[in-house]
Amino acid sequence: MRDVRPAFFGKGGWALIPQDPKVQVISQLHSLVGEPLEAGACLYENSLGGRVCVLGYAAFSMIDSYARLRQMRRVARWLARENLTEMSSTNLAAQFLRTDGKNTMATLINLSLDPMEATAYSVRGAKTAKCLKGGQETLLPVKQEDGYGVMTLPALAPYETVTVLIEG
Repeated sequence: MRDVRPAFFGKGGWALIPQDPKVQVISQLHSLVGEPLEAGACLYENSLGGRVCVLGYAAFSMIDSYARLRQMRRVARWLARENLTEMSSTNLAAQFLRTDGKNTMATLINLSLDPMEATAYSVRGAKTAKCLKGGQETLLPVKQEDGYGVMTLPALAPYETVTVLIEG
């Protein structure tokens, strides 16, 4: 929950009214006195398996806030049927991924002027991982959680890069 009045700045927004009982409301709008209004964001899967996310309020505002970043990461993971990587921290690292469906190469760049703490990184089906950073190659321990291999990426200085080679 957050107070979005200062973030709004006239960007526009719409309340969403679900037309199908299968619509999942993932964000609820409330009045300034706390009364529930309509939906602010929804997910829907049609009968053919197509997935859609609709954002009605300040859709592309405050994308750098942790709350919105986490929501968008979860939406992207749902849209991709749980087949995405995921970082569990608040960092703003950019990811560049290549995969053949079994092996994945993830390159991450800390785009912040602040150091990035070591962070958990999840990849569906990952079994082993090698970390390439600063000319050094290190094996990363991978633990299994709900079909994902979870590893800890090293801390990164501002604009520092790490590449992880993942087999699974």
